[in-house]
Amino acid sequence: MTGTALHVLGPLEFLRDGHWLPPARGHQVRLLAALACSPGRAVPVEALTGVLWGGRAPRDPATALQPEISRLRQALAPAGIPIRYTTGAYTLVVEPDRVDLCRFEDLAARGGEALRSGDHARAADLLDRALGLWRGPAFADLTGEPFDSARRRLHEQRLTTRLALAEAHLATGRHGETVASLTELAEEHTLHEGLAGQLMLALYRSGRTGDAMGVYHRVRHRLAEELGQSPGPALVRLYERMLAQDHALDWAAGPRPRVWNLPPANPKFCGRAAVLATLTALLDPAGAVVLHGLPGIGKSQLALRYAHDQDLRTVWWCPAETPDLLDASLSSLADELGVSVTGDLDRTRIAVRRALADRTGWLLVLDNAADLGHLRSWLPDTRTGRVLITSRNADWEGYAKPLAVPVFADDESQRFLLAHVGGDPASAAVLAGRLGNLPLALEQAAAFCRRTGDSLGTYLDLLDQRGRDMLARGRTGDYDGTVATTLRLAFARVAHDDPYAAGLLRACAFLAADDIPTAVLRTAVAGLDDPIGLGEAIGALMRYSLVDRRGDAVSLHRLVQELVRAETPAGQRRDLLTRLVAALDTAPATPGDRHSPHLAVLLGHLDAEALWPRRTAGLVCRTARHLDERGVYAAAGRLTNLALRVLDRAGPDDTAGRADLLSELGRTLDRAGCDLHSARHLLREALSILDRAPGDTTLAVGRTLSRLAHALHCADLTWEAYEAHERALVLLRAAPDRVELGHALAGFGTTLWWSRDLARAEAAFTESIVILTAERGPDSSDVAIARGGLGTVLQDRGDLAAARTQLELSVAALRAAHPEDGDAHPDVAQNLDKLGYLLRLTGDVAAARDCHGRAVHALERLFGADDPRVAMALTNLGLDELDAGDVERAVTTQARAAALFVEVYGPRHSSSLIARGRHGTALLAAGRAAEAVEVLRAVTEDHRNSGGKRPDPELGRALADLARAERRAGREADAAAHEHEAAAELAGVLPESYAAKSD
Repeated sequence: MTGTALHVLGPLEFLRDGHWLPPARGHQVRLLAALACSPGRAVPVEALTGVLWGGRAPRDPATALQPEISRLRQALAPAGIPIRYTTGAYTLVVEPDRVDLCRFEDLAARGGEALRSGDHARAADLLDRALGLWRGPAFADLTGEPFDSARRRLHEQRLTTRLALAEAHLATGRHGETVASLTELAEEHTLHEGLAGQLMLALYRSGRTGDAMGVYHRVRHRLAEELGQSPGPALVRLYERMLAQDHALDWAAGPRPRVWNLPPANPKFCGRAAVLATLTALLDPAGAVVLHGLPGIGKSQLALRYAHDQDLRTVWWCPAETPDLLDASLSSLADELGVSVTGDLDRTRIAVRRALADRTGWLLVLDNAADLGHLRSWLPDTRTGRVLITSRNADWEGYAKPLAVPVFADDESQRFLLAHVGGDPASAAVLAGRLGNLPLALEQAAAFCRRTGDSLGTYLDLLDQRGRDMLARGRTGDYDGTVATTLRLAFARVAHDDPYAAGLLRACAFLAADDIPTAVLRTAVAGLDDPIGLGEAIGALMRYSLVDRRGDAVSLHRLVQELVRAETPAGQRRDLLTRLVAALDTAPATPGDRHSPHLAVLLGHLDAEALWPRRTAGLVCRTARHLDERGVYAAAGRLTNLALRVLDRAGPDDTAGRADLLSELGRTLDRAGCDLHSARHLLREALSILDRAPGDTTLAVGRTLSRLAHALHCADLTWEAYEAHERALVLLRAAPDRVELGHALAGFGTTLWWSRDLARAEAAFTESIVILTAERGPDSSDVAIARGGLGTVLQDRGDLAAARTQLELSVAALRAAHPEDGDAHPDVAQNLDKLGYLLRLTGDVAAARDCHGRAVHALERLFGADDPRVAMALTNLGLDELDAGDVERAVTTQARAAALFVEVYGPRHSSSLIARGRHGTALLAAGRAAEAVEVLRAVTEDHRNSGGKRPDPELGRALADLARAERRAGREADAAAHEHEAAAELAGVLPESYAAKSD
C-alpha cells in the first residue's frame, strides 16, 4: 500500500479500504493522536492513560488500557499500521513517509536547505508541497496535553515554513502572489517584524511603495502601543533603503552570480577525515569555527579542503594576518558583492556585513588571523552563513567555536610520505616520528626529496648528520625545530645552487608574504636587475617549494619568512632593509595600493631595528597620499602613524622628515573629515618644526600652510583659513613646484568664494587652471576640479551660461579620468551636485533633480548615508523638490540633511545653518507655519551667536522667511521687525544665485 496512511495536520484520519475515516470511538481518536504525536517512538503507558482518563485513571491503568489498544489495532490493521508493545510503552510502527507530520518536517527541512544554498526554485517547490499537507489546525478538535504543546510547536513550524516560502517566491520574482499570502499572515501576526519586512519588500517590488511604507508605520505604531518598543534595526534599515530607492532591493532575474576566490585545491591533501567530520558538524548549517594549533600543523590546508567540499555560491578566502591585507581582501569581496563604498572603508565593512546577512549559504575563510582585534569590524552575523578562521589563538571571545587541529596520526604521516616519495615503510615511519608528524615538516621533506631525487633514507641520514646542531638552535618563536631543520636544509641547497635566489628569499622575508612585485625585488637584490637572472632565481626557489609565482609577483609562506629573518645576520639585515626602502621608493606605480602592505610590514622591521633610512619619510608620504586620494583613509593613517613611531624610536636628526609625516597625517585626517581638530594640531606642529629646520623649507612650509588653510576652512574658521592661504601662496609662488601652487590657488578660491569675495575667487581659480593645465594637461582631474570651483563662482556672479560650460567640462573630464567609477567617484559626484544647483537656477528643475539624485546616490555608496557630503547634496535636492512642487518630500529631505549636518558639525556650523534654514523654508511652503517659526527662530539665533562671519545672504534669507512664517502665524509685530532686519542683512548682497558650500 502506498500513500500517506495517517493525517494529523488537521482532523485526525487514517486509511482503511481506500478511504480516509476517523476511528470509531472517542478513546481511539485520542489514543491514536497521542501515538501519532511521536510516530515510530515509544510512548509510556502512563502518558497514554493520562491522555484517556486524565486525573481519573482506573485503579489499574495498564490493564484498562489494553482493550483500548486492542480495538485501535483492529481499526488500523487494514491500513497496515501495527502497534508494538515494549516494556511499559507502546509504539505506533509506521514509515515516516506515511505520516503527514513526518513528511511535512522532512519537506520543510529540505526546502530550508535549498533556500540557504540559493536554489530558490527547488526550495519553493519543496516548501509548497510541505504546506500543502495541512488541512486545518494540527490535531483539530483535540484538547489538553500532549496535543496543545504539539499544536503550538507545529503551528510555529508552519509559520516559519510559510515565511521561507515567501522568501523563495521573492527570490524568484513572484512578488504579486506573495503579497496576498503575506497580507493574510500579517493580519494574524501583527507584531512579527520579519513578516512585516517580507510584506514590505513584496509590495515595494510590486510597485506599491506607498503601501510598503504603510506596513512599516502600522507595525511601528503597534509595537509602540502594545510593547513600548521601536522596530528593530533590520526593519528600520529596510524602510530607509526604500526611502532612498536603493536599487539593491530591486529583483533581478536569474540566480545571483557566483562569488568565489578559493586558491586551487591541494592535490596532495590526505587524511584528516575525523577533523573534517567534526568541522562539518560544527558548521552545519551555519556558525563560526576557529581552527587553532601550532604553525605548520595544517590549519590552512584543512580550511581549504573544507571550503572546496562545499557546494555554495559565495565562498571567499581572505588572508587576515595584518589589517591592511584583511582590508584589501574584504574590500575585494565588497566589489564582487557589488556593495563597495569607494573611499570609505568603514562603510564598506557595514555594507559587507549587510550583504552577507541578506544572503544564505555563504562561507568566509579568514586565514592566519591573530585575534578579534581589527577583524571585529568586518565579522558578519553567522545565522545565515559560515565563518571559518585559522589561527594560533584558540580564544575568540565566544564568537567562534574552537576546534584544535592535531598533528597527523602515525599511519597518516607514513601514508603521506610513501604516497609522495615512495621507498621503505620503515624509513617512512622513522622519519615521520623524527619530524613530529607535523604536516608542514612532512611536506617540506617530501618536496626536498622530489626536487633532489633523494630517498627517504638519504634524507634521514642528512637529518642525522646535521640534526642535533640544527635542532639545538633551530627553534624560532613558536615554531617546532623540525620545521626549521627541513627549511634550513632547503636553504642550504638553494644557496649552493643559486646565491642570487638566497638573496631574493631574504628580500621576500621582510615584506608582506603575498603579491610581492618582482619589480621591487629586481631593485632590492644586487645582481637581479636582469629579468632573465630574476626568473632563474625565482625558478630555483619554486623548485624547493619556497615561493609561488603568479604573473609579476611572488608569494611565500609566512613560516618561511620568519625562519629566513631569524637566520639573516644583523648587519646584512640592516643593509637589506635600507635597500628595500630604496626599491619601494623607486618602484613604478601600480594600480590600487599594491605597495602599501609591503611598506607597512617593512616599517615594522625598521622599528625593530631602530633604523630610519633618509628616503623613508618621502616614500610613506607618497604612499599615504595615494591611499587617501582613493579614500582609503584608515590605511593611510595607520601607515603614517607607524612611520612616525619608527622615526621617534630611531631618533635621527630628520626634522624635515618628521614635519612631512605630520603634515601628511594632518592632511589625511582633514580629508577623512573624522577629526578636524587633530588635523589642525598636527599641521601646526609640522609648521613649528619647519620653522626651526635648517635649509630651504619654502615648499614644505607652503604646502603645509595650504593644507592647514583647508582644514581651517572645513572647520568654518574662514578668516583664519584666509590668512593661512595668503601666507602659503607667498611661499609657493617662490617655490619650484607649480602643481602645489595650482592646488593652493584652487583651495584659496574656495575660501574666497565662501567668504563672498567673488572677484578674487574667480581670479584664483582661473590662475589655478592655467598653471595646472600647463603642468598636468587640460583634461587632467586637477584642472577639472578647479573648473568646478570656477563654475560656482561664475554662477554666483550671475554668468550662468559661462558657469554651466565650466561645470559640464569639469564633470566630463572627471568621468573620463575615472571611467571605471561612473558617478561613484567623489570628485564626479560632488561636481554633479554643483552642476545640479546651477541647472535649478536656470529653471531646468527636472535636470537639476536628476543630477542631485545621482549625486546623493553616489555619495551614499562612497561614504555612507550619514556623511556630511551626502547631506550637502541632499539639501540641494530638497531645493529641487520644493521648486517642483513636491513640498512634503522637500520637508523630509531638508530635515534629514539638517540632522546630518548637526550630528557631524554641530548646530552652528555654516552648513548646518544653511540646511536648517532650508528646512524652515520647506515647512513654510508646506503650510506648517508654527513649525517653521520654531525652526527659523532657532536658526537666526544661532546665526547671531555663531561667533564667526557667516555668508551674508543666509541670515537675511532666514530672517525674511521667519517674517513670512510669523505673519502666517498671526504674529504681525514680530514679522514687521524681522522684515526690517532681513532687509538690512540682504542689502548689497547677491540674491538667490548663492550656491551652497560643497567642499
